[in-house]
Amino acid sequence: MSELPKQDKVQLGCGTLVIIAIIVMIFSGNKGSKRMQTRVDELNAKIDRLERKIDDLSKKLDSPRSVSPTPSSAN
Repeated sequence: MSELPKQDKVQLGCGTLVIIAIIVMIFSGNKGSKRMQTRVDELNAKIDRLERKIDDLSKKLDSPRSVSPTPSSAN
């Protein structure tokens, strides 16, 4: 009598695959997170420069202008 071959198959669910992906991400090193942090720092610096420029422009708009008076029609 011949034996049927064993079928040792493992089926992984979606949750298990997500957990494996997270573990791989954690232990794969910080190269990606360091690059992301560098990019975030660059964006923060750009935002700071934009805020300063906006503040400077707002101050210029709010300051009283030295406008020469228009001639009145007092003839």
